[in-house]
Amino acid sequence: MSKRLIPNKKLKRGFHNCQDYHPLSTISILPQTLNNLRRALAKNQTKESAWNIIDEYFSFFGLDDVYHELWVLTAGTLTNDEIQQSKNGLDRHNLIFFFEYTKMFFEAVLLLHDNHKKKPD
Repeated sequence: MSKRLIPNKKLKRGFHNCQDYHPLSTISILPQTLNNLRRALAKNQTKESAWNIIDEYFSFFGLDDVYHELWVLTAGTLTNDEIQQSKNGLDRHNLIFFFEYTKMFFEAVLLLHDNHKKKPD
């Protein structure tokens, strides 16, 4: 299993390491059906459980939606003087890097998703 990030534990270049972070321990506003998908992924860790989440995600959001929401979060952080990440140049750089890399990640996942949906059952 890959390492996860732990908030507030700084690594080189200002990134965080969340090995102790567990997604099921966070407060969730997701509907029960999506929480069930999350639990299935955590419990089973199968390709099927991962694809179920990816399929469901892209039934809600397109790439333009993802880009827009990522930008709102990024711009909001960068322009708010009360948020620590907007005060340090390296933190601002890392946030923009995260934004751009996450966009690239979603492009790759969407390509996999679209190719997966085209395969005959």
